[in-house]
Amino acid sequence: MATNDVPRDPRLRSRIVSPGSKRTLSNDSHRDTEAGAEMEVESREKPYLLAGPILNSQPSSGGSTDRPASLARFISEGPDPATQSDRQLTDASYSHSSTALPVPTWRNVPQNIENKYTELLFEFQNLQVDYQKVTSENVKLASERASEAKKHAELHDKFKIMTNSHATMTHSHSKRVTEKNDLMAVKSQLLQEIAVHKRELADAKKKLAVMTDQSDRVNTSEIKIAHLEVRVTELETKNFQLETDNGGLRMRNTRLVHEKEQLLAPMRAIDQGTEVKREGERREDRRREKLKSESDRNYRHKRHRNSEHRSSSPRRTYDTFPGRQPPKGPRGDRYIGI
Repeated sequence: MATNDVPRDPRLRSRIVSPGSKRTLSNDSHRDTEAGAEMEVESREKPYLLAGPILNSQPSSGGSTDRPASLARFISEGPDPATQSDRQLTDASYSHSSTALPVPTWRNVPQNIENKYTELLFEFQNLQVDYQKVTSENVKLASERASEAKKHAELHDKFKIMTNSHATMTHSHSKRVTEKNDLMAVKSQLLQEIAVHKRELADAKKKLAVMTDQSDRVNTSEIKIAHLEVRVTELETKNFQLETDNGGLRMRNTRLVHEKEQLLAPMRAIDQGTEVKREGERREDRRREKLKSESDRNYRHKRHRNSEHRSSSPRRTYDTFPGRQPPKGPRGDRYIGI
């Protein structure tokens, strides 16, 4: 901390000595080599307080030699009773706190040590403020992470529900398709029977027309025709019922297919977006390859021209190499001596 910096704590502002005064923040060597009597006189004339325990266990050449060995020893043991009268400790000479350094008070301490401790205390307060800011930011980030995790869990549950519903619909659709196939098989068999009975009915009518003179055969044929007509009516009624059931199954199948398409629409949209993105990437790769090939071709052509110009040998022509043709340029014309 520079000598012109002002601490944020108002209790520390009076501790900093201005550069124009006799006692400054500099750590000059002549301050450590003054006589003990001169320091005693100065301390009696201008007593001051130290903002904390002495951080250096080695005493200066002109200071007292009975100071605590370290900060931990001073905080744990307190002032030495044997030298308490020499240090002139005041009431409540030191205090313990979880958020601030202990503030002991005594006299006869060099100014440079007091200023050094003031700087350290000021830095410690700034670090406390930064630590509180970082702690609040951590709490905020933790709450945000918890909310994001909750949203992710909700979306995962919704996706599981949709997947289960889709599986159920697929199973039901396959079951309905199987039933429809069975009904179609029964319908085909009934149609074949109806065709057979119709042929029999036609044959019976032909026989009835031929045997109109024979009453017994006519009666038998009429009875058989009546039975066949009743059977045909029953078969037609059953066929109509099957057609009605088939129409209901067709409508249900259409509805199930529509629901299946609605369930598969988000997945298809995702696949389509992925394919569009891949196509864009492939198009960009082709464009880069084309530009790179053109750049390489131009670079090789330019390097070839420069090497020929820099060559100290006379300019070559293809006349000296029989059987060789000069290469073609970009426009198709042949150029010689390049």
